[in-house]
Amino acid sequence: MTKESVLVIACGALAKEIVELKRLNGWSHLQIQCLPADLHNRPEKIPGAVRAAIEEHRVEFDNI
Repeated sequence: MTKESVLVIACGALAKEIVELKRLNGWSHLQIQCLPADLHNRPEKIPGAVRAAIEEHRVEFDNI
């Protein structure tokens, strides 16, 4: 069975942990897109950044 491609859009502060989970579980179908760290200072911009990342990668992944 072929696994569906998955994109996880995450905060860069969690990147290390997500990468480790990916490695430990052999999740080769999972890709990680981290949002810029400066969004911590402008949280009102997070929803727009998430929407933009989804739109940018929509056709590349089965699930986001």
